[in-house]
Amino acid sequence: MIELPAEVLVALATVTATLITSMIGLVNMTLSKELKVSEMRRDWIELMRGELSDYFQAMRHLARASDELVASQSNPGAFKRQKLEEAIVEGNSAFYRIRLRLNESKPLHLKLMKDLIEIENCYDKWPDTQPGCGDAVVAKINQAAISARDLIDNEWKRVKQGEPAYNKVRRWLVPGSLLIIALFIVAAMLINFE
Repeated sequence: MIELPAEVLVALATVTATLITSMIGLVNMTLSKELKVSEMRRDWIELMRGELSDYFQAMRHLARASDELVASQSNPGAFKRQKLEEAIVEGNSAFYRIRLRLNESKPLHLKLMKDLIEIENCYDKWPDTQPGCGDAVVAKINQAAISARDLIDNEWKRVKQGEPAYNKVRRWLVPGSLLIIALFIVAAMLINFE
């Protein structure tokens, strides 16, 4: 056995208590941060869902308006241009809000962005060069909705599983704490007090 003065044991106990307290503080800080990240991710998902809904609704409205415009060529008074302008403004606003939320370096985000751009391309030159494209837009909206659902499902899985740093801390918290306590107990048993 090692013989150490009682003052050394007090110093070791103080250092051990400080290490444990520091570890608890670090764990608490990490958990708080990761919970906040998950909370922000949930908010992102809800906002994205709302913006996609607004965009799809505006594009469907535009698709109907484009078909009405073609149908109204024989009766010009039947078409309401204001409906078309409102759909364009609302659709553009929602499109850019969605675009700013997407990270084009992630495959699911990129796929959704490509689907949305295909919808936008349908109306680039309309109504100057092509007749109403309502059916094509509705098909593209349905494809984009599938991509959006995949993206949102993926993000929800990430929220449910927890952030990577949170999972690491959670995985190592109990074994790390038990190891420190075991080391302190073994050290206390091997030391002979004066």
